Amino acid sequence: MPLPWLIGAAVVAVAATVAKVVSDDSSPPSDSGEAERRRQEREARIQRERENLTSKASNLKKDRLAEAREHLACSAAELANLPRVTTGITTPKIESALMDEKQACSEYAQSMGEILDMPNNSQSGLPQKDRQEFLVNLKVLEKFYGPLPLDNESKRDLAALRQIGMQLNRLVQLKQQIEEQG
Repeated sequence: MPLPWLIGAAVVAVAATVAKVVSDDSSPPSDSGEAERRRQEREARIQRERENLTSKASNLKKDRLAEAREHLACSAAELANLPRVTTGITTPKIESALMDEKQACSEYAQSMGEILDMPNNSQSGLPQKDRQEFLVNLKVLEKFYGPLPLDNESKRDLAALRQIGMQLNRLVQLKQQIEEQG
């Protein structure tokens, strides 16, 4: 179960417990000392339940982190078995690569960024967050395998795409001018 779901379940359990306790105390107290004792018992029970839920959430978080580390170790082992030469992939390297928020900066990554920035791609609903996430994931890939090469054919295709992108920008500007005049 995801941690936010478990925390939500814990909050619901605490709320249900509080509601139950409140409904139990709806009878009028016969004695002020008795009422004080019940109030203290109720508070103690609520505190114990709260501590119990907090410890359960903490244990689940620890279990999830351990499970994630195991999956990372398996991923590192699988990546190390790839036919291409790797740079000593280990679990800590994967963790640090995944936590790195920097975008890739190789020639290939820059060309992909340009393609994603072209008007038809930016208007087609590719959110900026997804674009940045793609480039960060590309950085992770390049961290293990080195910069991805951009061959001559890809360079020609990129130049053609740039040309088309400039033409699209001019057409969009022209369309806006016509709409403003019309």
